[in-house]
Amino acid sequence: MNLVNLESHITKEDGLYDVCEFHKVDYERIDETMNEIWAQLHELNEDFVYVLNKQNITSAYAGFGQNYETQYIVEQKFHQHANMLKINVPTLMFDTYFILSNSFYIPTVILERLPIDKNTQKNRVFISLNTNTTFAMTYNKKMKKYTVSTPKNKTITLDQFLAAVFVDRPDRLEELKEKGVIKKIHKYNAVIKEVAKSLGYYNVDFFKSTMMFSDFMNKYYTLPYHRELFKRLYNTEKFEDIVWRAVNLLTSDDIKLDLSDLRNRRLVMSEYLLTPVFDLYYRTLNLLVDKSSTSQMVLPSMNQVALITTGFRTLLHGKQLYDISTPFSNQLSYKISQKLNIIKENVPKSWTQLHSTHFRVIDPVNVSAQEMGTVITATRLAKVDNLGIFKARLHKGTIDEY
Repeated sequence: MNLVNLESHITKEDGLYDVCEFHKVDYERIDETMNEIWAQLHELNEDFVYVLNKQNITSAYAGFGQNYETQYIVEQKFHQHANMLKINVPTLMFDTYFILSNSFYIPTVILERLPIDKNTQKNRVFISLNTNTTFAMTYNKKMKKYTVSTPKNKTITLDQFLAAVFVDRPDRLEELKEKGVIKKIHKYNAVIKEVAKSLGYYNVDFFKSTMMFSDFMNKYYTLPYHRELFKRLYNTEKFEDIVWRAVNLLTSDDIKLDLSDLRNRRLVMSEYLLTPVFDLYYRTLNLLVDKSSTSQMVLPSMNQVALITTGFRTLLHGKQLYDISTPFSNQLSYKISQKLNIIKENVPKSWTQLHSTHFRVIDPVNVSAQEMGTVITATRLAKVDNLGIFKARLHKGTIDEY
């Protein structure tokens, strides 16, 4: 049994792209995500108002006079407090490469895990929204109970977390208690303080009188991008349903995740690039929840070039910057990295083994000699959708049956 419905993946050619084309499709999502982030903050609290504009800018290092950065200008105000953010994003020139420091770079896409993933050796299950927002569920032998580690590095019991998430689903709590997954069904008001604090929220009244915790996680802690991904993969848009699937994965031996199977992987590019913006969103979310009625506050800000220094140079590429002045620029457009940042682990050997879904999708020859399997190359026949999900069906013996 597999957590993802493998039969639900796209089987027609409409809306599919090769890996080179995916650079453009995924990059275009940046503009959409920027608009969604500030619109969602305004929706949560109408006192938070903003104006979002963008412009092309020229750097002193721009080669051949090209405008190589797009600058988003966000004027935001909450009550009497206001500030202006400038966020520089490297421009994808000709849908192919960045120009930075007078050099040409093709961004490498990452072969990432799906949002729900399991570390079999440590019996640990992860829910990953982006690089810095991961929930980890595991069995704590010392406490003799299941626990949840939040993106704020706080640990609470699974009993507490689920009492808040499933406040409207007592049937699920009863089922988990019968299975022995949770020892006690807590009252919502008894646990919400600890659960909210584990995510950095201290205005407990907000989750009692303004919005239930489950609704907040469904509508605001997850972004439209996450909900679209959830819908495509798991046929739900709700965070609480994702938690339900993750708990079943944690406690069931029947559900397997074969990470050498491309149906359990997806391509990521702009998601890594936007990491500083996601961090800004969650800091602003904390402010709107905790200080909605106080005058002592400072609107969060971020470095103007954070997407370049942190998102691009640190997360997306690290030290693997590819210069397209070489005669092999086209091949670089199909290069895929398996060096992950969402959950910091070495690439398991099982990831690099051959799988029937690799047929006509992964080039088995072009790999990194230094770290075998961490850098691979897609073929021109490899197809993904706009979310980076592969059209990867089991090879049954002949090309006609693929």
